[in-house]
Amino acid sequence: MALPLNLFLVWTFFCLFFESSVGVTIREIDGEKAIELPIHRAKHPAQSLLEFVGSKGLLKNGTAHQNSHLQDIFKKLKMAPAPVKNETLAIFKRFDSDFYALIRIGKPANLTYKFVIDTSWADTWVVSNNCKEWTCDNKDKYNAKRSNTSHPDGRNFYLDLGQGTFGGNLTGILTIDTFKFAHMNATNVTFAEVSNIPWFMYFTRYDGILGMSRGTENLQGAPLIWRELVRQNKIKRNMFSLYLNRDPTSDRAGSILIGAADPHHYNGSASAKVPLTGDKYWQFDIKDLGFTYVKNKKKKRKPVLEFCKDSCLAKLASGGNIIIGPTAAINQIHQLIGAQPFFFGFYRVPCENIAKLPELYFSFGNKDIVLYGEQYIQQIFYNGYVLCLSTFAPQDGKEWIFGIPLLSKYYTIYDFDQNTISITDYKTHEA
Repeated sequence: MALPLNLFLVWTFFCLFFESSVGVTIREIDGEKAIELPIHRAKHPAQSLLEFVGSKGLLKNGTAHQNSHLQDIFKKLKMAPAPVKNETLAIFKRFDSDFYALIRIGKPANLTYKFVIDTSWADTWVVSNNCKEWTCDNKDKYNAKRSNTSHPDGRNFYLDLGQGTFGGNLTGILTIDTFKFAHMNATNVTFAEVSNIPWFMYFTRYDGILGMSRGTENLQGAPLIWRELVRQNKIKRNMFSLYLNRDPTSDRAGSILIGAADPHHYNGSASAKVPLTGDKYWQFDIKDLGFTYVKNKKKKRKPVLEFCKDSCLAKLASGGNIIIGPTAAINQIHQLIGAQPFFFGFYRVPCENIAKLPELYFSFGNKDIVLYGEQYIQQIFYNGYVLCLSTFAPQDGKEWIFGIPLLSKYYTIYDFDQNTISITDYKTHEA
């Protein structure tokens, strides 16, 4: 289950997706087997939504209210210097979310499915052939009857996604089948085949979510799939690592390595490792979170906003381009960066101000984590326009949740055996 689910899905409308098909490889690092899933780009949901609105004539021929509302939206957009030729936008922005892993299910494994790889979900699910709603029309649907290795679990599946525009629920049944990673199989995996999904998922490209949370089992008591790979002796180590290539000109957007960390990608001398807290999420303590305009490392920081002076809880969530924090703090941040309400709960900032925005920082063990405006502001390109949105989102709790703005700048290592999480700089050739 995601964290906090109803709020998280507002931003997971823009999830991070990973693709692996022929490119999936079995690697050996320090004598240990690991599964590497490459990450690639695809058209993002924001473009799909805008194209859908345009195809329905709402930009020109809709009702007065619809037309006025949409025209107001486009009036607020800043014209880009030229039309964007490549519809795949700069990587790891909130709307720029259709990155997925193509994973095969069943035998014969004739069809691959696009999975979000999400460190905040315990459950794994895929859209079922039993889904007859329009929301499933553009999905590759799992058909248990076509798999010789599929058999029913016998239990129903239900997941409440909360209320509001991006609320709803996932319903279906639990099924057991084989997941195929390159030449390696995970057999008898319990997952949900979902027959009902919320409306907004129609505008995404993924067919399901692969749960990579820290727990040992999902909500139904079945082992998480990456833990199942260890149990079946496919890999030795209860760990994985995430590398995201920030170069928007490259088709290869990075990879997730299950069972190891790849020293080719990270700078070990610029690494920090901290113990995890709790037992369900990739959760840890941070302190001294704040914003400053002083970017000279030789000068002492002069915070213009300061939170978590002692310490507070933080989590990593790879499923969305978001930074979630307490409501009061997020309101202060939006005021500081000059963000104005837009639509669907989003806040926009003038694109020309990105380079002038303050840096966000916090202490992670003995390491300072720093994010700039280019990381925490999302740029969306569509039909010659560019729109800049804040990735900050409010929640009722006190914890902080960091998604792609952080993960696209730092290499992260998730180690269940050592009960630690590491954040480290990329090597200079990855920057």
